[in-house]
Amino acid sequence: MSSRDSEAGAAWRKRSYDAWNRLVAIHRAYHDGNDVQFGSQIQATRYDGLTRRIARATTNTPRDIHKHYVYAGQSVVHVQFHNSSTLIRQMVLACPGPLAPG
Repeated sequence: MSSRDSEAGAAWRKRSYDAWNRLVAIHRAYHDGNDVQFGSQIQATRYDGLTRRIARATTNTPRDIHKHYVYAGQSVVHVQFHNSSTLIRQMVLACPGPLAPG
């Protein structure tokens, strides 16, 4: 896993990437005088075996949210947004075929 540092205004972020160069985590970071060190994780992303993003969680922020993605082939067809206990919103983005036999 590789990582890259960035400075967004006064807030440092440390981004981590997997072997396929996909973003897998973002941490708050701080500079200790010599190097940038990891702080709390604020985002995590998971992928399936077909390299599709299946989940993204944003935590340790004023508005924590989790997103779950459902696919039909390579197309996202459904996204759920929720916090730790409540479904906030669902979106159906596409329908790959008829909903009912007809």
